[in-house]
Amino acid sequence: MTPRDGKYTMTKGLTNIICVAVMLIITSACEKYEPDWDIFEAHGVAEAIKTDFYERYSKAVKVTNAMTYYNKSQIEFVDTDGLKCTAVYKGHSWMMTQKEYDKNGFAFLKQLPERIAKAYLGAGLNKEYYEWDQSYVIEVARRGFDKKAYEFQFVVFDENITSVLAYRDYSVLIDEDGELLDILLSHSNRSIWWYDMSSCVYFVRQKYPKATILAGINNAGDNILYIKDNGILKAVRFDYNGSDEQTWSATIEIGKNGDEYISEYSRKFLNS
Repeated sequence: MTPRDGKYTMTKGLTNIICVAVMLIITSACEKYEPDWDIFEAHGVAEAIKTDFYERYSKAVKVTNAMTYYNKSQIEFVDTDGLKCTAVYKGHSWMMTQKEYDKNGFAFLKQLPERIAKAYLGAGLNKEYYEWDQSYVIEVARRGFDKKAYEFQFVVFDENITSVLAYRDYSVLIDEDGELLDILLSHSNRSIWWYDMSSCVYFVRQKYPKATILAGINNAGDNILYIKDNGILKAVRFDYNGSDEQTWSATIEIGKNGDEYISEYSRKFLNS
């Protein structure tokens, strides 16, 4: 082998080593690449929101969409249990997260925590219909609330109202500990539409400083917060005054005589 051949062999070997090193660097970079962060950046979601989101949720969640418009940011993701979730921010502050359960064929009964499923089955519901587009089953966590809550929206058909098949909207609310809070003969607004209940939470903290805030829903624009105050379940109602303004209107005790706040008509209709 001539010196020239030897030089060529060394150069080729060195080139191979460099190529291998470059490939290792690229592979390492790919392993650290986080596609969810690209989704945030592509839609202008603030760095502070990205950071807060991943502090709240495992990086194992799969972010499917992220958007910011006006002063609201919304992040859609699939949790580690495979269920779809949406987190909502106002400015840079987290406001709420909802998790959607599968309503078809009552699949949610197997997906929900056992105590929640038992509470639902114990509510005496036997005519509920979830195939309606507006029906849903969700878990809701809110800023300033002490507990998560579970919301069930469905319709019940009643052939006795008129000769034409009719239905009524129902909302069922159960707290994180499996306590049935309310059955409403109405269609509550989706919680994600009324994500900011800060003013109502502030009012409750001032008026009932020892209370535990269990859940909150919006009914025809009016917020209702469910609290446990000195062992008594109460519904704190507010009137909608436009924009985000809500004014306290009444506090109704639920826990003294059992389910006195749950409509007797509702129970009779559901159990008939």
